[in-house]
Amino acid sequence: MGRVGLDTVTFPSYHQLMTCAEIMKAKNETKHFSAEMPYFLQ
Repeated sequence: MGRVGLDTVTFPSYHQLMTCAEIMKAKNETKHFSAEMPYFLQ
């Protein structure tokens, strides 16, 4: 299981549910996503 278990959530849908501020907050809290998040922000 990768991505802290978020593979169970479809990432596009998960992204849409988050506001930009929440994504930035998540980026700070989960450094794991630092490299991946910019891809989802596009």
